[in-house]
Amino acid sequence: DSDLSLTSLGRADLRGTDLGGLRMREANLASTDLRAASLRGADLAGARLSGTRLEGADLRDAVLDASALVAARVVGARIDVSLAISFAGAHGLVVDMAADHDHE
Repeated sequence: DSDLSLTSLGRADLRGTDLGGLRMREANLASTDLRAASLRGADLAGARLSGTRLEGADLRDAVLDASALVAARVVGARIDVSLAISFAGAHGLVVDMAADHDHE
């Protein structure tokens, strides 16, 4: 397991790179191009993602702060359900998981 925690990769071009499973806690990934990269299972807790290009990236099973994704470009990125719910909450949405579909 590689540890890139606290590493500064800001503005790097890492398109299509396999970074799956890496530990990159609190790394500076601001304005990094990670389009179509695999970050599956990566630990990105506390990473700076402002302006990061994550279009088409695989973020399934990744550990990251959903609020950080608000500042990133994520169109077409693959995420799991728990991150999708956190991401929705970070955007101010209320996710109603109740099975009650009555319209009031």
